[in-house]
Amino acid sequence: MLEGNIILPYPLLINTHAIGCQFPVIIGGYGGTVGLPRIDKSIDYDNGFHDFLLPPLDDQIKKLDSDEEENWGRVWDWPEGRVEVKAFKIWFPLVNITKGKEIGQTITDAFDNWFESFLDYLQIFSFAIIGDPGSVESNPYSSGKKITLFFRNADNKLTIGYLKKEPRKITVHITSGIRKEELALAFEASSYSKKIPLEYSLMLDSIKALLFAQDYRKAVLDAATALEVAITERIKNELDTYANPNPKFVSSILNKYQTLGNRLQLAQILNISLPTVNYKGESINYEVDIVRLRNQAVHFGETPSESEADKAVRVVEEAVRQLNPIT
Repeated sequence: MLEGNIILPYPLLINTHAIGCQFPVIIGGYGGTVGLPRIDKSIDYDNGFHDFLLPPLDDQIKKLDSDEEENWGRVWDWPEGRVEVKAFKIWFPLVNITKGKEIGQTITDAFDNWFESFLDYLQIFSFAIIGDPGSVESNPYSSGKKITLFFRNADNKLTIGYLKKEPRKITVHITSGIRKEELALAFEASSYSKKIPLEYSLMLDSIKALLFAQDYRKAVLDAATALEVAITERIKNELDTYANPNPKFVSSILNKYQTLGNRLQLAQILNISLPTVNYKGESINYEVDIVRLRNQAVHFGETPSESEADKAVRVVEEAVRQLNPIT
């Protein structure tokens, strides 16, 4: 068994329904499990701050000596509010225990890319603001602890430790807790996607522009570009089914339907479905909510309002996920 604690230098505010849950992950080609800390059920929680969370519990893992010392987080606004989570536990079963050191090193080498991808996807799926020291102010009191993976032999004795360099610090500003479903999507996407697709990368830039920098013009432009990339890829796939495939045929159709507005019309002709209702239950008008905003920003240099940009970014995020699901 390889196991360790992933320390988050700044807490993630997570919905209480996700506390104590476990999520499958793949890092370096090896399947493992990430466990969230759990709540002490013996405590009768009221409103406000409460006792610290407890380390994750699972029959497969043994407690590390550091488990009791770690600040896993604490409850906030129980039971329907949020929980500040400061650490995850991660463990990997070893099929071949004699290769524990080799497997541990492989996981260690792949961890940074996986962790960064996880944070990016979590920001996209949850609309949390998750940044690094270069873009936002970090927690000045961060301890900067390292990630350590421990190897247990057949006698459950720690024999080898794997030290990781300090993970990128994260800052989170969020009005509602990250939901279990959003965590699951982020863990799954970061495990199976080697590189974040272009449309998702553009969505990430759009969300950062909206929530970090309050640059509403950039937020709309990046979101519109993300939608155009996603819908173009979907159109190509649909046309390939008709052309068996014929690149010249596909290219001629795309040339005829250039610009985002025309691509949306072509998608309608091909019966490609898009979300019709936004997260508020309002009908979506892509021409008004996205295309017109983008054209005004590009051709006239106009800056959308905060509400217009927020609506556009959230509509596109849902559309991109429907057009090109990662998971």
